[in-house]
Amino acid sequence: MQPFEDQIQSLVDQPSEKLTVELKPWIDPSSKKGQSVIAKACLALRNQNGGFLLIGFDDNGSPLPLENGFDVREAFHADNIQKIVSQFASKPFSVEVHFRQRDGVDYPVVQVESGVKTPVAGPRILLDDNAISSEEMYVDLKRELEPELVGSLLREIKSGSLRNRNKALAVLARKKGFSAGIVSNFLLVSQDTVFK
Repeated sequence: MQPFEDQIQSLVDQPSEKLTVELKPWIDPSSKKGQSVIAKACLALRNQNGGFLLIGFDDNGSPLPLENGFDVREAFHADNIQKIVSQFASKPFSVEVHFRQRDGVDYPVVQVESGVKTPVAGPRILLDDNAISSEEMYVDLKRELEPELVGSLLREIKSGSLRNRNKALAVLARKKGFSAGIVSNFLLVSQDTVFK
């Protein structure tokens, strides 16, 4: 098995997107857009049971030029990235930031811990083109839960025919074999529009 440090260097040397690896171009973590990109990517990775976010690459894995004078290590300091994730995640989780060189450039690699028990939602809103809305979920439950079943259940809850939210969650969880906690997190991100 490849030692961990070599694994991170290998990600930078041969970057490739997959479920556990996200590639993003250079962004400024102090900007709203940068925070949105980082938070969304980290939440998605957390819901895939962990992974790595590589900054400074296009979708094909090609390195992108870095703006002169941009201090990568300061901008992507672990405290800054952890603050972004903690601010926008419904449940806190840890991230680590590693730096690896390629062609004389430091590339940040954000490591999102594994061990997810229930999906993590992003209930906070970031106002920009890539905004995280309270209705977004960073696990594709559409693959797991039949959309028509979820839609039907949400309509029943909204119309009042299923007045007890916990009962509705239990019904959906039983039908699909999911824990009520997972289903609750899924519905939580829609509560602003559904449970008025």
